[in-house]
Amino acid sequence: MQLQPTFRRSVMLLLVLITLSFGWWPFTFSPDNDVGFDANTAAWAFNSGYKEGDTSARGIVYCESEIDTRAWSGITVRVILKGRSNGSGLGAFLEFFEEGDGLPALLISQWQEHLAMRSRRNTSKVERGYSEIGYRGLFSSGDFVELIVSSEGQRTHVYVDGQVVERRNDFSLLGEDNRFVGRLAIGNSADGTHPFTGEIRTVEIFDAFHRTNSSDFASATPVYAFDLSSRATPAGLYIPESFEPAKRKRLNPVNAANMDKPGYRNDVVVNSLGFIPVGICFAAAARRRVKSVIAVLVWVGIASFCLSFTIEWMQSYQVHRDSSQLDVLLNTLSGCVAVLVPKRWILFL
Repeated sequence: MQLQPTFRRSVMLLLVLITLSFGWWPFTFSPDNDVGFDANTAAWAFNSGYKEGDTSARGIVYCESEIDTRAWSGITVRVILKGRSNGSGLGAFLEFFEEGDGLPALLISQWQEHLAMRSRRNTSKVERGYSEIGYRGLFSSGDFVELIVSSEGQRTHVYVDGQVVERRNDFSLLGEDNRFVGRLAIGNSADGTHPFTGEIRTVEIFDAFHRTNSSDFASATPVYAFDLSSRATPAGLYIPESFEPAKRKRLNPVNAANMDKPGYRNDVVVNSLGFIPVGICFAAAARRRVKSVIAVLVWVGIASFCLSFTIEWMQSYQVHRDSSQLDVLLNTLSGCVAVLVPKRWILFL
């Protein structure tokens, strides 16, 4: 028994729509910018929705002007903040980045209860593309802390509440040589993948190396000063109404897959099997037009690839989803597996 053409086409359209829905759920292509003033803490709160379990919630603030440190003798960053654990992964509260692809020059973030700072390096020298320093337990108290990081050349000092906690003579903070031309993101990474869940009261950037107990630091004027302890928007900051990542990750390469990321292995299984139902429909339609098994396989492969590519391309506009070449490959193979399903198992084949 074969079903009527109109019904077959309806089934195919329905399965395509269901597949698109699974790929784009919950359709958050332009979420609200999750940044607001918290009167209880007298600070700006970032990514509160993400903290409450809404994985699509994102918040970010940008420095309006471009930062150019090439003429600076050094750089000092001062932040007063309180972080809350986001369960796993990094929560970037400051990112210095350039336009285009590539790693940021500097990522200052929270990892669990610890401070983690990643400074970009030449991949020919460092395999991961960055060097990292940090401080354990920075956010363990649950109170606001003052973090000061100061660097010139290869010398970098880290202070917490006025006390030095790290001294390095082999680590430049802002990229290879502290020479940087780019932008600053506050409360998230520029691509939105590392939301910081906490509050920030102050962000200041100085154009020299300073020690906290030196008189020149006490009297120094920051080049950039953002007071986030009141509801008023500080001059020099841009706060998008909806979340606007400065960078979008489209179709990450296969070798960028992170199998250690929570839930990633489950995603691989879903992508390996999820296109079989719609692939069966593609195979049924192809068999009515061509007789060769190879031709059917080619038709199904092309249709599955096009559908998967559409899903993954649009996922690049959803900051909580991973747009990946691996997913396109697995979806395409999953659709092709449907060609092996015997006709007699499917009513309308």
